[in-house]
Amino acid sequence: MHPSVTGEFNNDNQLERVVTWMADPVMGDKMAEFRWSDYRDVGGGVKMPHRLHSHIGDHPLIPGGHNFLDLRISEIKVNIADAAQAVPDAVRNAPPVTTNRVVATTLAPGVVLMGGGSHNSVAVEFKDYVTVIEAPLDQQRSLAVIAEVKKTFPNKPIRYVVNTHNHFDHLGGVRTYVAEGATVVTEERNRNFYQRVVLAPQSRSLLPDRLSQRPFAPTGPGQLMVQTFSDHHTISDGQQIVELHYVEGFNHSDNMAIVYLPKEKIVINATCTARRRRAATCRSSAPTPSRSNRNIKRLKLDVSQHVPIHGNPDRMQISNASSVRLRRQRHRWVAGVKVARVEA
Repeated sequence: MHPSVTGEFNNDNQLERVVTWMADPVMGDKMAEFRWSDYRDVGGGVKMPHRLHSHIGDHPLIPGGHNFLDLRISEIKVNIADAAQAVPDAVRNAPPVTTNRVVATTLAPGVVLMGGGSHNSVAVEFKDYVTVIEAPLDQQRSLAVIAEVKKTFPNKPIRYVVNTHNHFDHLGGVRTYVAEGATVVTEERNRNFYQRVVLAPQSRSLLPDRLSQRPFAPTGPGQLMVQTFSDHHTISDGQQIVELHYVEGFNHSDNMAIVYLPKEKIVINATCTARRRRAATCRSSAPTPSRSNRNIKRLKLDVSQHVPIHGNPDRMQISNASSVRLRRQRHRWVAGVKVARVEA
C-alpha cells in the first residue's frame, strides 16, 4: 500500500500543511505532518516560507507524537550564480544500504557476536535454547540474524531476546523475535510502551511485518511476551548464565541495561564506553568511560572483555571491582568491531 499525501493551501494559494504516513518498525503506520509559514517576498513577487515545522509520531495508542523539526530561515536568495553543488563520487557510487549482512564471530564457547553492520547482536547458547542480546534496526536485520543463529545453533529455539534500552534503533527488531516465539526481556519502565504500542495489534498497512500477519487475540499474543526487571535479572539453565543490570547515571537513556556473562567475564553494552578517535562515530550524549567504570565497580563485575552493540571502541578503560588502576589492554578486530581484552 502506498501512503496518502494531503496538502492544504491558504487563500493566497500558499502551501501551509502536508500530512502523510510512513512505515516505522516500532510504531507501524506513523503520521508525519509538515507546516510551512512566514511567507516573504524573495524577489520578483515570489514568496517562499521562512519557517518549517515538522511533527511526527501521532499514533492511535499514543496521541500527541513529538516535534521533530523547527527550522527558521533568516534569508532566502534565488538565482545565485554557480550555486549548484556537485555530488561527490563517494555518494553517487555508494552501494544501496542493506542490513541483512551478518558476520558471526565466536567470542567464547557458545557466545557468538552477530556483526557485519552498524548494530551488533550477541547470541548465547543454553542447553535447550538460545538468548539473543539486542534486536536492532528492523525486521530485515532481525531475520538475517535469526537465520544465522539457527545456522550456528541448530535445533535450538530463541527463547529470549534482551533489549538494552528503548531507543528505536535498538528496539526495531523485537517484533520479529516475538513472531519467532521469543520473550522480550527489558527494564521495567519499558513495559507500558512495549505492551500498549510496540507489541500491540495495530495497523501496519504500509509495511506489514511477520507479527502483524499473525492472528491476534485482542490482548496478544505479543503483549504477553514481555518480561521486565527493576534492578537486575538472571537468565540461567544451571550451566550458562546471563545477567542483566540496570545502569545508573547514563544520560543517554534512563532505562539502560548492560549484560554480563560471568563465566566468560564478558560485558555487553549498547553505548559508548570509550573515547573514539573519530568523534563523529560517537554520540555526544553517550556515557563517559568514568561512568561505565563506576557502574562496573558498583556492580562488582569482573570484566576481561567488552563487546559493544555498535561502534568501534578505542582505548577501553575498564578496571575490576577491587582496583581502580587501569590494566593493560589488548585489542583485536572481530566482524568489523574492535573488541578489547583487558588483562592484568
